Amino acid sequence: MKNNINIIFLSLVIFSLASCGLFHSKEVEKPKETLPKIESIKDVSDYNNKKVMIEGVYTQVDIRLKKDNSVKYTGQVAIKLPDNTDVFIYPPTSPEANRPKKEIREMKDQQVRVVGMIFTHMPQSDVIKAKLPPSIISSPYITYVEKLELVNPLPPKNVRKK
Repeated sequence: MKNNINIIFLSLVIFSLASCGLFHSKEVEKPKETLPKIESIKDVSDYNNKKVMIEGVYTQVDIRLKKDNSVKYTGQVAIKLPDNTDVFIYPPTSPEANRPKKEIREMKDQQVRVVGMIFTHMPQSDVIKAKLPPSIISSPYITYVEKLELVNPLPPKNVRKK
């Protein structure tokens, strides 16, 4: 009998403490990460090899070394910063640089936000030097892309014609 009373008493104490919130586990919110925003070539130099956020215009780039009068896009894109600096999404000779066609259709010529690691210049291998013009070799690029999103998406185009 005394055991039952102790169990009932202990149960009431635990219930009371639990209802007061003593045993409630509160999820600890992670503080939001504040990343440097890249807006110019100077910012690229200041944050070389760092995780950053860039905003600019998603632009296709013709990366051929020898160009004729026509433009030929092969899937490489750059983000054009406000100071007209092109920041490539991955080095143009890497497989990740060939962006998906769907992504290009959705984001072409629109304002985008990219989070990743920024580097001031392309890797300096003989393959890259043989395939890319000097202007692209000296361009910055972003890699380890964690996020690529539209900043202000345009409404979908009406393709229905009457």
